[in-house]
Amino acid sequence: MKWLKLLIYGIFGIILTTGCDVSQSVDDTNKKPSDLAIKQKKELSGDEIRNKRNWGPRYKVISFEGSFFSAPKGPPAPHERCSNPAVLQTQEGEGSMKPLGPFSFDSTFCIDLSDVASDGVVNEGDALPFYGETTIFTFANGDELYARGGSAVLPTNNPNYNAEFSNTFAIIGGTGRFEGAQGGGSTQSFVSFLNGTDHKFSGVIVIPKHRGDRPLSNNE
Repeated sequence: MKWLKLLIYGIFGIILTTGCDVSQSVDDTNKKPSDLAIKQKKELSGDEIRNKRNWGPRYKVISFEGSFFSAPKGPPAPHERCSNPAVLQTQEGEGSMKPLGPFSFDSTFCIDLSDVASDGVVNEGDALPFYGETTIFTFANGDELYARGGSAVLPTNNPNYNAEFSNTFAIIGGTGRFEGAQGGGSTQSFVSFLNGTDHKFSGVIVIPKHRGDRPLSNNE
C-alpha cells in the first residue's frame, strides 16, 4: 500500500485526446474550465492543425514547443463526474512555452487506478486510463489557454522514471489573446512516483485575428 500511496500522489498532469473523444457531450452549466465542463466545438485533424495554408489571413497560426513539471495538489477522490472506479485528480505546475513565455499549469481529470490497486506498481500490461481532462495554462499577463483530452499511463523502460504516457491534445479556447483559440499538439511525459511528472510538448495554436492585433511576444 505504500507504493500505491506514492503512485496516487505522483501520477501525471496533462491533457489530451488519444483514446478519448474530445467532442463528447458534457455538463455545460459552468463557463470556466474548472470542473471538466468544457465542450469543444470542432475537433481538428492533424493535417488541419499543422497546415498553415488552411487558415488564411483571418487567423494567427503559432507553432509552439516547451516543457513543464506537474505534481498533484492532493489525493484523488471519487467524484460524480468520474465513472466508478475512476477518481478525480487535480495537478498543478509550471513551465515555459516558446514563443509565448512562462506559464503556470492546472489540470483536472478522471483516472482509473484499478491496475495498481493490488501492488501499487505499473507492471507490464497495466494501463491507467485518464479522461475528460481540463487543462489551463495561465501566462504572465493572466491570459488563459485551455486544452483537453485523455489517454493512459503505461509502464516505462526509462530507468529514471516509474511510468510514462504519450498522447495528443486539443486546444479548445481561452481568454484574452487566446479567445476562440483552436489547434492542438502532442506531449511525451514521464512519471516519478516520488517527485511528479516531466512533460515535453509541441503543437500549433490558431487564433482568430481581431482589429488592433499585434504580434505576440514572450512578455504578452
